[in-house]
Amino acid sequence: MVTPTLSRHRALRLCEVLAAVTEVVSSAEYLARPADRRPGGVEFWGDAEALTTLRSPRTHALVRRVADARTTDALHVLKVVASGTVLASSRPAHRLVGGLVSAGCHALLHPRHRLSSDGSDHASFVAQVGVALARGAGGSPPSIDAGLWFVALSSAMAYTAAGVAKLMSPGWRSGDAVLGVVRLRVYGDPALARYLDRVPGCGRGLEVAVVALECGFGLAWADRSGRTAWAVVLASLSFHLANARVMGLNRFLTAFAATYPAVLYTAGPRRVRGDTGPRRDDRFPRAAAALGAGAAVVGAALSVLSRTAPSAAGPSGPGPSGVRARRGHDPAPHPAQT
Repeated sequence: MVTPTLSRHRALRLCEVLAAVTEVVSSAEYLARPADRRPGGVEFWGDAEALTTLRSPRTHALVRRVADARTTDALHVLKVVASGTVLASSRPAHRLVGGLVSAGCHALLHPRHRLSSDGSDHASFVAQVGVALARGAGGSPPSIDAGLWFVALSSAMAYTAAGVAKLMSPGWRSGDAVLGVVRLRVYGDPALARYLDRVPGCGRGLEVAVVALECGFGLAWADRSGRTAWAVVLASLSFHLANARVMGLNRFLTAFAATYPAVLYTAGPRRVRGDTGPRRDDRFPRAAAALGAGAAVVGAALSVLSRTAPSAAGPSGPGPSGVRARRGHDPAPHPAQT
């Protein structure tokens, strides 16, 4: 059986389209629900502003200006128009501009929607950035491959981090997490909650499956044929379909699906049958791995140095007491010595 494969241009276009659809739906939902912006609603700015702490007065002034009702509405309308351009235009330059404008609006609006922002917003934004990276660097095969690798690896990190967090959570380890979720008033499903009450083993099985899927998302790159990647992607798609039905998390479906073409392309064979372009450029993941390893080594070294370095307040350290000792004065006594 032949495993379906995606060319780089097809994968890029699918990422772009699904991310644009997600952004249109997100902005349309906001504009269609003015009640959410009143006190007590999930989009009420007063609650979000109380949690916003910015050191720069200019940045805080910008956030407050964006949070103005008319400015927020205008940015959402602009995001819809820009995403619509990405969907409708056949010119790569127009798609690039539309994607950049949409991503810029998304970034400006993020502090305003900090209470309602979720993983779907992050996944959609990552796909937009990856496509912009590919198109903005000239649209050459190496730049497209780098952008698709960026999207694919970001998706894998998001799933793995979510799985590890669940694995460390007492609720997920005890087998009560799924039942607790479906009992929620907002995201729950009463019929499913009653069923899981009668058959508790089913809930525990679902929890194991979810954690295994998220922690094992990186297995998509286990073989170069792409078969494992298709299995992982289809399982993840089923997971988000179930979440859309049970919890109403509709945007998660298109947002994370926007990253799947990149996963399928980067996990498949380096040269796609029938594609006349050069084989896939895999330098991006190697560079990312090298940077990650370097950052880990530097972080570990700094941690060791911070533990072994003498106290700055000691007589021989660079602190004020050390200066006084070198000048012939007795150092000030340490609080523990008084």
